[in-house]
Amino acid sequence: MADKTLPFNTYGDKEVYKDNGDGTFSKQVAIKGMGEAVAAPAANTLLAWLKAIADNTGNIKLEADSVDLNTDGIETLLASILAGVNKISGTADSGGTTYLVDATKDFESNALVGKEIKFAINGVEYIRKISSCVGSQVNFPATIAPTNAVITAGSGEGAEGQISIACQGSLAGAAGAGYELVMVAGAATTGDDVATLDTEAKTLTITCNLTGEGAARALAAGSVVTLINNAVGIADKFSASETFTAGNLPLSAEPLSFTGGDAGEPVPAGTEYIIEPNYSKMGISQETGENAVSIADGDDVSLGAKADAAATAGDATPFSVIALLKGIWNKLAGTLTVTLSGSITPQNTVVSVGVASTAVLSANAARKYARFINDSDTVIYLQTGTAVLNQGVRLNPYGGCFEMSSVGGNLSLGAITAISSVAGKTLLVCEGV
Repeated sequence: MADKTLPFNTYGDKEVYKDNGDGTFSKQVAIKGMGEAVAAPAANTLLAWLKAIADNTGNIKLEADSVDLNTDGIETLLASILAGVNKISGTADSGGTTYLVDATKDFESNALVGKEIKFAINGVEYIRKISSCVGSQVNFPATIAPTNAVITAGSGEGAEGQISIACQGSLAGAAGAGYELVMVAGAATTGDDVATLDTEAKTLTITCNLTGEGAARALAAGSVVTLINNAVGIADKFSASETFTAGNLPLSAEPLSFTGGDAGEPVPAGTEYIIEPNYSKMGISQETGENAVSIADGDDVSLGAKADAAATAGDATPFSVIALLKGIWNKLAGTLTVTLSGSITPQNTVVSVGVASTAVLSANAARKYARFINDSDTVIYLQTGTAVLNQGVRLNPYGGCFEMSSVGGNLSLGAITAISSVAGKTLLVCEGV
């Protein structure tokens, strides 16, 4: 079997029923305009959202992109309602592992904090929560953090010391790869240790000079750590760990290489990005309404059947669907108006439909519901305005029925007419006010 589409209703929309796979069909709630979040929908459309969420029944079809949602997809529905709200997109002119720069943007300081930024690098999609922003730059936790090149000198065994030195500053990440450490005996009788850096040769040299009497000196691990961390022109590029093994370091006949330097995954120029509200905290409890649903600015509201049953149009408490929808809509342009359907007073009439357009219901601004049943042996057609054969809503003989309501999203408040190919056909009408 397949999904079925029935003839047009009084709004000119086709009614869609989903095949349940067991010989039955479920009516879907058609939600219009999901791709145009800033345009306020009609109140009856908003009520269709409300009923579908609050009653937790049926399937919801987002007609803008033909996505079918069952009751497990409410979070996706709410995210769809927010689609396009506060969404920013652009292309990075430059970036690093923790930021990107878009020269076409000028962000107010920290205006984007808490929102999510999405972009892809080398086929991997990164989603990060923005930590800060200012001007054209947006900052976020690292994609893949850079790793600095390091070196270990000395074995740390017996009387031999051991130290660890890492590149930093301008030599952070991949820049430190290829540098070497050399520890040599000096000829000067100054009794000190000297650190020198040759950036062209990429060599850090530690020279252990002779004593004042010209005797050889040992190169102590602690002295080298202190020297590297304080030497001008050295300390900003290298950092020796204060955790070391005391003892003397061997003078090196061969240079030792710094290894492991990597740039991480910086944002390259030309990377497209999207910034949008964070939906990751969304959670729903239909039983108690105790779990929070996070909306665009991080405020929390709760969603639960108990609260929804008692909710009113003026409800501003956090414990209801009404509050959730009002909170979401406040993020959009326009004004939110919510009207709840309650009890109705039915008014039943019998109309004899003829071969010319026949009045069935007069226009009624108080109308909440209407039902039409064909109690004849001939097809009857319903229409707003002047009824014409083979147009509008077709009611088949022997019980063909059509209902319209604010909850169903198809309520018309205007005049309803009918026509048949044979005169004197009975139409049962029920109007709820």
